[in-house]
Amino acid sequence: MAEIAADVPQEQKFPDYLNKLIEGCSTHTKVSVQAWVSAATLSVITITHIKDPTGTISLPFNLGTVSDNAFYPIAFAVISLLFMCFASAVCQAIRSRSLIQRAIRNLDKAMFGKSIYPQDVVDAALYPTLNRVGPLAHILHGKKQFFPELLDASPFSRIVAGIWYVLLRFVACFCLYGLPLYALWTSYCAIFAGPTHLNFLLSLVFWIISGCVLIIFIELIVMDILYTIRGAKRINANNPNNF
Repeated sequence: MAEIAADVPQEQKFPDYLNKLIEGCSTHTKVSVQAWVSAATLSVITITHIKDPTGTISLPFNLGTVSDNAFYPIAFAVISLLFMCFASAVCQAIRSRSLIQRAIRNLDKAMFGKSIYPQDVVDAALYPTLNRVGPLAHILHGKKQFFPELLDASPFSRIVAGIWYVLLRFVACFCLYGLPLYALWTSYCAIFAGPTHLNFLLSLVFWIISGCVLIIFIELIVMDILYTIRGAKRINANNPNNF
């Protein structure tokens, strides 16, 4: 009876601060998703609109018409703002996730019922990001997709899952950043090469906005590269704490 009782999973709870970190990380992820969807919607309108010979633009979805001179500057400014909001929320979610990883390192030896790692519980509880592709790679490990069994995954399984993860991350990031950036480039070209004429002050403002967006894009790319490396290491089962 004592042996049977020892195998029965015991209820364990995360510390309150860890639960708050998980909730906060999920909140920032939701904000990033909402900001990106808004930016993507306006980006699609910017890219797919129809120009009229009269100097107006017919918006899709029967949204009416708007002047060329007004549409592109407004679209550029709004998409830039939404992209900044998206990037800020993503970075804060990453910072929160880093704190979560720091916290669960102290919980590794306290497995839930001796069969579930806190890391897997956190992964299941967090709100997924738009470019979260880890589960698609983890599933390739089959019955050894969870810790601690993942540490015993075959070398072939690790290599295939790692390559698949890196490829999926590239595709997801390309789509995630490519759409709003292409819409911004379309608007920028139309503002400075089309019928829209801006004075020096407004031109300077748009150059500053463009520079900020470019720097933010570089930040996101560098962050995603580092994140992909850490994620690939974790999928390759080097350590349950790799992030």
